[in-house]
Amino acid sequence: METPGTSADATGTPTGPRGNTRHRRVGKCPDPVSYGHGLFPLLSRYPDGRSGARCRKAGMRPATRRLLRAARTGHATGGPRPAGHPPRNGAARTVRPDPPTSAFRFRPAAGPRSTDAKETRVIPAVRALARAAMAARPVPLTDVQERAALLTRYDSRYLVPVDVFAEFAAELTDRRRPGGPFAALCINGRRWFRYRSVYFDTPDLRSFHDHQQDRGGRFKIRERLYRDTGERQFEVKLSGDGGRTVKHRRPLRPHDAALGTGQRDFLADVLDRAYGIDAPAELDPSLTTDHQRATFVADGQRITCDVALVGEDARTGRSVRADGGLVLVETKTTAPLSEADRLLHGYGLRAAPFTKYCGALAALRPDLAAHRGQPTARTPFPAR
Repeated sequence: METPGTSADATGTPTGPRGNTRHRRVGKCPDPVSYGHGLFPLLSRYPDGRSGARCRKAGMRPATRRLLRAARTGHATGGPRPAGHPPRNGAARTVRPDPPTSAFRFRPAAGPRSTDAKETRVIPAVRALARAAMAARPVPLTDVQERAALLTRYDSRYLVPVDVFAEFAAELTDRRRPGGPFAALCINGRRWFRYRSVYFDTPDLRSFHDHQQDRGGRFKIRERLYRDTGERQFEVKLSGDGGRTVKHRRPLRPHDAALGTGQRDFLADVLDRAYGIDAPAELDPSLTTDHQRATFVADGQRITCDVALVGEDARTGRSVRADGGLVLVETKTTAPLSEADRLLHGYGLRAAPFTKYCGALAALRPDLAAHRGQPTARTPFPAR
């Protein structure tokens, strides 16, 4: 008898939606005997009985399961053996060998992938960053922007060894912390993100030298790509009064040129209002950086932690990778000294005059004149 929503062929096998679904899951066969025969290679692949559970999950009827069990064990079923089945009475059958070890790709068990596709192992700083981010309570981007947007702020940067960073992050995310623990930015289930920045400078590297010599009225120009979301931003960072940093941003559409007319007008307006100076007429890409970042946030405080920093010289194509045992921690607050700064001072660390742009470019071009901060800037990069 047919069940509602199904039909039957000449052999009595359901051919309606339910029957077709069942056939698709376990292999199309016109009758129960060849049904079992069609599954026999799968059964021989799992001689420990796991296939029985798969058959039950596939929705087989008890009679069909008994037939397949008989085919697997060699017991008589009262009917002829289908061609191709092994003999009854427990005769040996061929079992497919396990795949060779080389067929499996190694994938790290913890932490995000390295910025460099050729890197197959997780470096210590990346692993520490991932563990710290996963230990924190996640918050969406809208909460981060509401609680600590901080486009005008005080920045302090620290080069933190991995073991110290693990303790530092544990203190920040401790649920017993007065005022509540720091939370981690989370977007689409991710808590650490890949960034790519292209820095622009004049042919004589005016921006680089102004920062190295701590001159007033300095600025940095870059395009930032958030690789996990595809978002692009054109950014101008200014050094304000009293050591404050002021960041101005302009969104870029996918087809926009980084230094198109709109971006150049935006740059000219920012520099005119901030310093009363003209924008440089000639700007070229000078450095590309890639890194991974986790962001921790509390009310009025934001901490960014960068690892796997790679810098590539736009002029020569040479690249340099930062020490895998260091995390670049940057505190961003509305006051010169934050709780995170005090914690890091307690570990014997002091803020370093290091930026990703100046540090990587100084390491890539040793011929650049040494100024204040250059020895520190080279610290994250192993000797070449």
